[in-house]
Amino acid sequence: MVYIHGGGFRDGSGSPFLYGPEYLVKHGVILVTFNYRLEVLGFLCLGITEAPGNVGLKDQVEALRWVKNNIKVFGGNPNHITLFGESAGSASVLHHFVSPMSKGMFQKAIMQSGSAISPWSLQFEPIKTAKLLANQMGYN
Repeated sequence: MVYIHGGGFRDGSGSPFLYGPEYLVKHGVILVTFNYRLEVLGFLCLGITEAPGNVGLKDQVEALRWVKNNIKVFGGNPNHITLFGESAGSASVLHHFVSPMSKGMFQKAIMQSGSAISPWSLQFEPIKTAKLLANQMGYN
C-alpha cells in the first residue's frame, strides 16, 4: 500500500511518526509513505514550458515508479499495489487515476476524505497567484 499524506498541498509529511505501519504490518501489508514538494515549491504554476507546475504531483509519480520497480525487494508484489490517500492525498489519488504519467503504477485506489474537484484542491487563477507572490517578495 502506498500512502499519500494530506495537508491541503500546503503541509504534511509521510513521517512514520504520523503514519506508523504497526497495525498494517501485523496484517501482512507493506506500507510505503513518502514526502513530496508542497506549497509554491510543489504547485506554483508560471504558465511557461520551462516550469509548467505541479512538480509535487510529479514527485508522487516518481515515488510510485520507485515502488513499482523496487517493492519486490521488500516482499511486495509490483502488480498488486494499492494507492491510498487522505484529504489532499485523496485528491492526488484521483489525479493519478486519470494521469497517463501514472498509468500502470498501481492497481487499486482508496480515496479518503478529499477530491480533486474540491475548490481547495484547484487553482483557478494560477498565473495571477504567482504574480502576487512575486510582488510580495519584491519582484515585478
